[in-house]
Amino acid sequence: LSMLQYFLFHNNNFVGEFPLLPEGLLQLDGSNNNLSGTLPTTSTSLEILNVANNMFRGSLPTEVGRLQSLKTLNLANNYLWKQIPTEIGIILPGLQQLNLSQNLFHGSLSWQVPISQKSFSSDPDIFKSESDSQLKVLDLSSNFLTGDLKAILPTLDRLVWLNVSNNLFSGAFPFLPNLNKLESLDLSRNRWIMKNVLPHPMFANRSLTLLHTTIPRNLGSLSRLTTLNLQNIQFTGSIPAEIGLLTRLKELRLDRNALEGRIPSSFGQLSVLEKLNMSFNIISGPVPSEIGKMTKLEQFDLAHNKIIGPLPQEIGSLTKLRRLALGHVKGIGSIPRTISRLSSLEQLLLQDSGLSGSIPTELWSLRSLEKLELAHNRLSGSIARSFRELPMNMKLTALDLNDNLLTGLIPSNFFIHMKSLEFLDLLNNTFNGSIPKETWMLNSLRVASLGHNSFSGSIPPAIVELSSLLFLDLSMNFLTGSIPTEIGTMRELSELRLEINLLTGTIPTELAMIPKLEVVQLSRNSISGSFPACSSSLFPPQVDLKKCCVPAVKAAERLTVLHKIPTNVLYSFVVSLPFKCLRRYNKPTPRTSGK
Repeated sequence: LSMLQYFLFHNNNFVGEFPLLPEGLLQLDGSNNNLSGTLPTTSTSLEILNVANNMFRGSLPTEVGRLQSLKTLNLANNYLWKQIPTEIGIILPGLQQLNLSQNLFHGSLSWQVPISQKSFSSDPDIFKSESDSQLKVLDLSSNFLTGDLKAILPTLDRLVWLNVSNNLFSGAFPFLPNLNKLESLDLSRNRWIMKNVLPHPMFANRSLTLLHTTIPRNLGSLSRLTTLNLQNIQFTGSIPAEIGLLTRLKELRLDRNALEGRIPSSFGQLSVLEKLNMSFNIISGPVPSEIGKMTKLEQFDLAHNKIIGPLPQEIGSLTKLRRLALGHVKGIGSIPRTISRLSSLEQLLLQDSGLSGSIPTELWSLRSLEKLELAHNRLSGSIARSFRELPMNMKLTALDLNDNLLTGLIPSNFFIHMKSLEFLDLLNNTFNGSIPKETWMLNSLRVASLGHNSFSGSIPPAIVELSSLLFLDLSMNFLTGSIPTEIGTMRELSELRLEINLLTGTIPTELAMIPKLEVVQLSRNSISGSFPACSSSLFPPQVDLKKCCVPAVKAAERLTVLHKIPTNVLYSFVVSLPFKCLRRYNKPTPRTSGK
């Protein structure tokens, strides 16, 4: 193998150490294996060394300095630790890509780079230089690096891609105008501070009180940026309008800070932006109409802010939008009808957003919609009035209308095209009439919460078709008839809530045949009898109840479900066990009933 120049064996499960490598090797890619031992540094002609995602441990060996021809060094996702050698910039002058992310490196970073010219402005914090560094890609993310970068970054003036996120860097927020070639910048999740400022009250309850700063306006000079991540840096103040000058941006993350004020109208200039996340701030005011100019936008997240005011009609221009998250805001009024133009929308998350009025008819025509969350609002009226026949092959997997003021019948054809539905929550409304029979044909359904309504009728034997169901809540309705014995074939069911209805008959013995059933709530019905004596086959092996499973249990000790329970107390209990074996709810919980 003395003539070998390219040694590529990535994406395997090789273990052990490297053999002695030939001197003329140019490229080595052993990434995504389980290699360990000593890093391969014997071949001094190497130009590319990629051993990311392996099991290498210890410090970065000084022998790396022998690799004078190295252009790419990728050691990401190993167990390397101690300090990064300060000479790495000097000894590898031709290095263009360096990835040391997801390791255990710690200590400060004192980069030494050959400098051909230095000059200082009158401001000592502004360092101008022309360096001989060839580095274009630098990823030091997810380590334990400390110190500041003020003296390092200006020397790396050819950088195109910089990620130092998720470290312990501190000091003044980096001044970056010299890095005018940057296209991707991630400084998130560090400890940048501003001198002589007080802790911000939004962060005062954290174990480590961090000093805060504002987003520097000179970021607007980095005109080549396509990605900017300033997530979770504890920024305060307003969002600078200069961000709108970054017209090449495709992804912008400002989430999990303490930013306030309004969204700048200059954001309308970000015409190629695809992902915008400003969630978990204290941004106020309405969503500006200029948002309609961001026609490439695919993800828009403003959740957990103080947004108030109606959504602009211009939001209908975002025809490529796949995710719209405006939950937990102060109040956006109603859903604009132009939302029907969002033909690519997959997730509409508007829970607890101050919505009122009826659900727009146009909402049900969104063919690509997979997740619809409208819970904890004041939506009212009948679904039947706002509902038209759903499009064929609808992709909806989650529908959450919990805690609204919706009323009336659910149309018989409402669920007919929701074949992929896995999560259904209609809890805490005033729906009435029978539960549509199509509900029991949703074979993918895993959670069905229809409690605290006014549904009537019986539980049909067809419920057995819900073979994937884990959780069923039909409590606090007006359901009549008996519990169907077919329920015993629902092998995945773990919790069954039927309390506070008008059910009659006896507890079916078939409940004991459901292997994963842990909680059954049947109180305040007209059901009599007792649950079968517990047996070793009632619960799966991971639930340790064998000591409760005795051959015979006295009738007085066995839990019998009657309907004579005080109206001001709801008992939540596992009815499948004697009193001394109650697992989860062994005390009555006072609660005021809604009915």
